[in-house]
Amino acid sequence: MNRISLAKFSLLFALAPLSAYCAEAPLLCALNQAIECGAETGCVNRSVESVNLPPFVHVDLEKKQISAFGNSETQQTTVIEKVAPFAGKVILQGAEKGRGWSIDMAKDSGKFTAAIADDRAGFVIFGTCIHP
Repeated sequence: MNRISLAKFSLLFALAPLSAYCAEAPLLCALNQAIECGAETGCVNRSVESVNLPPFVHVDLEKKQISAFGNSETQQTTVIEKVAPFAGKVILQGAEKGRGWSIDMAKDSGKFTAAIADDRAGFVIFGTCIHP
């Protein structure tokens, strides 16, 4: 089964204007757990690194984009296409390189679940965002 990169993943952590949660401040998000699922193989717990995701992601709210936290020479960036505030949470969505993604984040705790899917596989990622 194909692994995902931050660009393909569109990360999951495209945490755009979470205005009630984070106003104009940038966020630092930790990607804590990954689950990889395939129609033929079922679901398997994976480390974040084993599915080619960085352990941390930086979210620039003003630019509506996310990027791998760390080395700027290899840094990949993804754009947030849709932000929908909803009852104490924010739902983010986008698509990139043949995969769609969605993030559901609690405004009060910063905890989120992200789902990434294409026609052959899906990934669920759990994490938490903070103001650095």
